[in-house]
Amino acid sequence: MGLMRYLRTPLDLPLLFFVVSALIGVWASYDRAASWAKFGLIVAALAIFYAVVLLRAGPQLLEPFVWLFLIGSAALAVYSIGDCVKVQKINEAVKSGYYAAMDL
Repeated sequence: MGLMRYLRTPLDLPLLFFVVSALIGVWASYDRAASWAKFGLIVAALAIFYAVVLLRAGPQLLEPFVWLFLIGSAALAVYSIGDCVKVQKINEAVKSGYYAAMDL
């Protein structure tokens, strides 16, 4: 419970209600993929908020957030590179470029 006493803010309960309402919004959404992406942005913003709270409490408490940020950034980079280098996407781009050149 040592870390939790540093993370207590007056905004804890409103932020909890906001996250719960966002989860309900994801459930009720017609486009769940887009909703999960927006929910991820909300969670990232909350992580930054609590990282700032920890930084004010003491810089030594910030290390877990820094490691989480680094690991998350590396995972996102690997995912993005893997998404861009799919063979099917490259083939589609080559074909569309070829057909566009033939229409000239």
